[in-house]
Amino acid sequence: TILGENRQKTVLSYTGTGNAISVITPVVQSYHRRLENFTLRGTGSATTSSGGGTGLHLDSVSAGMFLNLYIAQFSQAVWMRSTVGPPQQCLYNTFIDCTFSDSYYGVRLDDVSNENRFIACRVNGATRGFHFVSGNSNIIESCAIENCSERGVSIPDTTPGSNLTRGTVL
Repeated sequence: TILGENRQKTVLSYTGTGNAISVITPVVQSYHRRLENFTLRGTGSATTSSGGGTGLHLDSVSAGMFLNLYIAQFSQAVWMRSTVGPPQQCLYNTFIDCTFSDSYYGVRLDDVSNENRFIACRVNGATRGFHFVSGNSNIIESCAIENCSERGVSIPDTTPGSNLTRGTVL
């Protein structure tokens, strides 16, 4: 758990090129992670998909709560995926009142990211707001997607027969 006072008073600055905050437990799924009430600012920009690091990297995290966050200036503000192997997934996570700004990808869902919810969130100034590489039954509810230079919601071509975004609700 990381709990700040609020987005204005709790500001974390990151100057590296890797993951600023990485939630991963090798070999096993991690549950019930909570991040709340802070700003995480990098040094990247919305013009490049590499080199600016990742703000919040969630790998095989389930049932996490992410509330009132401001994540800006990364190649990827949030990157959700599952690399620890089956049956682990990045699923049942909830983001409420979060802003992802000035990053190439606002939110990138990859490698079995299923049934995650984004409620009253904002993506602003990204090249691609929500970028779905893999996953299904994800929900984007009452969110604002603004000033994305390429796509607000990006669903790239995939292998025929893929279940990418099946059941995803915008």
